[in-house]
Amino acid sequence: MQISDIIGVSIPVIAIVMGILCAIFAMYFNYQRHRQEQETIRQAVEKGVELPRDLFAGQTDRCRRSNPLRRGIFWTALGISLFIALYVNEDAETAVWGLIPFAIGIGHLIYHRMSPSNGENRPTP
Repeated sequence: MQISDIIGVSIPVIAIVMGILCAIFAMYFNYQRHRQEQETIRQAVEKGVELPRDLFAGQTDRCRRSNPLRRGIFWTALGISLFIALYVNEDAETAVWGLIPFAIGIGHLIYHRMSPSNGENRPTP
């Protein structure tokens, strides 16, 4: 086995390992930041300190990211785009793979429509 073969095999392995390590570190540091925030809030509540409203501004950002309407539109558009791209460049048999993200998007849109937390679209009994 030559050195060029070893390098050719090790580059993808190193890239995958580094990608996984970056994700693990990001999740760990996010967890530590969240834990520190919660500890600070707990200590402030125990001392009777009034908490400022902007302290909870990050909570609304998390809620916006988990919006099923946003995810539904994204996945549906991705599925349609992927289907069209594969149909044009390959064939209909390959393009069928674009229906998977499309179906996920439709599922999110249906969930958004039927969700009781969505005030204007509550199902009638």
